[in-house]
Amino acid sequence: LSVLLMTAIVLCLGPFICIPRTAATTFELSVVPLLPTFNAPLFYVLFFALVMILCLNQSAVVDIVGKILTPVLFLGLLLLIIMGLVHPLGPTDVPPMIDGVFSAGIQSGYQTMDVLVSLAVTLMLVGNAARKGYTSDKERMSIISKSSAVALLGLGLVYGGLTYLGLT
Repeated sequence: LSVLLMTAIVLCLGPFICIPRTAATTFELSVVPLLPTFNAPLFYVLFFALVMILCLNQSAVVDIVGKILTPVLFLGLLLLIIMGLVHPLGPTDVPPMIDGVFSAGIQSGYQTMDVLVSLAVTLMLVGNAARKGYTSDKERMSIISKSSAVALLGLGLVYGGLTYLGLT
């Protein structure tokens, strides 16, 4: 049963949901505003070719994402959040438009598949920690615990800030 669940998670993370959604979002938000007549099928071929090249060396992807893309994204989001704190877009005392805002938000959050992704990412973390030279269980547990604490703090700041921006 666990093999079936992990297979379903990986298929959803990859070819069924996340990669096509990422490609479509990247095209619509990045390419269309700058190059409205750009050929969408050509973009998708180029996008998926790049994804394949990056996936061929998983350890290098983790390094690139961890050392370059994540800090850039994190700083960009923090800047956006700070600007929203300094210059709020609207009042915060407006009543909610739906009942049960918190439970609706939690249920909608599951559509991002964060909970399911955590299972697959955990397996990647353990495997990559071993490949990076953390050979004993104690070393792997230490580095994964430290990185998890940093991730918890960062995600807490980002999601808390984005929640506030949504409120305003």
